[in-house]
Amino acid sequence: MLHRIRPPTMGAVNAREYTIAELAREVGMSPRNIRAHQARGLIARPVRRGRVAYYDFGHRDRLESVKALQRQGFNLAAIEAMLGTGQTRAHNEQLNRLVGRLAEEQPALAFRLERHGITARGDNGTPHVLRPQLLRRALELRKVGLPTLAALHILIAILDRLGAVADDLARMTGGRIRTLTRDPDSARALEPVERIAAGLPDGLAELLNEAFRAAVENLAARPDPVATRRAPVHPTRRAS
Repeated sequence: MLHRIRPPTMGAVNAREYTIAELAREVGMSPRNIRAHQARGLIARPVRRGRVAYYDFGHRDRLESVKALQRQGFNLAAIEAMLGTGQTRAHNEQLNRLVGRLAEEQPALAFRLERHGITARGDNGTPHVLRPQLLRRALELRKVGLPTLAALHILIAILDRLGAVADDLARMTGGRIRTLTRDPDSARALEPVERIAAGLPDGLAELLNEAFRAAVENLAARPDPVATRRAPVHPTRRAS
């Protein structure tokens, strides 16, 4: 049974503030890297009072998300695409509050979101969003009257199905590449395969993403088979 969950509000997350040195110790990252992420737009600019810059829990959670995605092997360009820029910080904090309540009120659902890489827990155990854009897309289903929990269950069902499809496609693609690049008469036959394999994860992810988008767009462009279905025409029987 799906239970309703309170919608997130835009209240203050926490009044705790950090200097850059304190934030660096909190997240286990050098001040130089923090400034670099800020320059890329991965975190918002801090609040300045005089000559001192102050960061807050939003900055900390954002950096924890960056670290978690880097541990999964994503580069900064991919992380920027998934997290968006610092301009979306307020919305991401809203989502972080939502997943925080999910962890308390719906732990089984929160675990499945974490298993699919939608959320993660920082070093301090606090859950935060890793893929805010994907989560926002799912929550947009509320615009058609779907409850929050139902929208999240639909997201998980989609990811469950797509995970198996992506695994199958990755295996098929890898096998096809090896078949097409194999040269039994050459001692260097495996060299191009190794070069391709090195860049395969990022390239394959982008390929699958665009291919799936095209497939869905093509599906949406088709006429509704139910609405356009015509009743069969039967030949009229001649009167005897």
